[in-house]
Amino acid sequence: MTGERERVRRTGRGPKAVLLSPRPAVVAAARRAGAHTVVVAPDRPVPSDREGAERRVRADRRDHRRLIAAVGRLDAVRHGRARVFGFDQAGALAAARANEALGLPGTPAAAVTALMDKAALRARSNTLHAARALWARACAC
Repeated sequence: MTGERERVRRTGRGPKAVLLSPRPAVVAAARRAGAHTVVVAPDRPVPSDREGAERRVRADRRDHRRLIAAVGRLDAVRHGRARVFGFDQAGALAAARANEALGLPGTPAAAVTALMDKAALRARSNTLHAARALWARACAC
């Protein structure tokens, strides 16, 4: 076992992965990696304990205030042993905003926003590398 997995096995206190509306395969992968899992999803069905979620929290990632309130109550979040993860564009932005609001490490929301806006990303890249500007080429492929 790796050092982190051995510590988790001995203490039972491993990292907490707060997953925003994940597929069951994502929950299983997080568990295999040694993370304790919390699945956050709105009122629609949430993966059951059979599929690996250790805890379920009902919240809509689009309601930032309620998402922060729900996730902020978790003990692991208060002790800095958690990270929030999203799995599509909206989820990635919600996770970044949640991590920032809760003081958890992660990709800054500004970086996620910039990566989602391709034109702004290209313009920013061009200002940093003016000698090798990136151009979008129209293609009738």
